[in-house]
Amino acid sequence: MTELTFAAGHVFFRPGDPGERAYLVHAGRVELTGGPDGRGPRTGVYGPGDVFGEMSLMTNSRRTATLV
Repeated sequence: MTELTFAAGHVFFRPGDPGERAYLVHAGRVELTGGPDGRGPRTGVYGPGDVFGEMSLMTNSRRTATLV
């Protein structure tokens, strides 16, 4: 596993992006938002210890949400 650091506001992926990796949140938070630009309503939040992005890896499908 590789540890990466991202700036606030970083868009991890948008709907339709290929699923290439999953992420484990070590610190901070990641917001699940509506709309492809990440500016829609927040529908979920991931924090330390949470994993996101794994569904497209398990189903071999494209991303269905925006994660910021």
